[in-house]
Amino acid sequence: MTLAAATAPIFIRYAQFEGVPSLSIITLRLILGAIVLAPFAIQQHADVLRGMSQQDWLWAMGAGLFHALGLICLFFALENTSVLVNSVLRRTSPLWTILLEVSILQVVFGRRIWGGIFLTLFGSLL
Repeated sequence: MTLAAATAPIFIRYAQFEGVPSLSIITLRLILGAIVLAPFAIQQHADVLRGMSQQDWLWAMGAGLFHALGLICLFFALENTSVLVNSVLRRTSPLWTILLEVSILQVVFGRRIWGGIFLTLFGSLL
């Protein structure tokens, strides 16, 4: 997983240098991912998929939409900055996740969690 996370932006940037539009890369990436993963998801979780309500499907589609928007932001950021700067900024996601969870879901975290967030961000800074 770490290897994929480290090399994906480099391959994306290489494709952009070759003139492939970012939206084409995103679309192909999502389609290929769906084609590869759908058979496994259907095989292992068919009963859960059949039992999903309309609201569950709407939440799933909303999550997919936000994932696509995140990819669009990532790819356009790669067009406008270096792979290194982009990767460092993406590594701050634990901070934004915990801040949203605290503000929206009203979750209270202990010192260990905040310490972990600090270590994660400090490691990204290094």
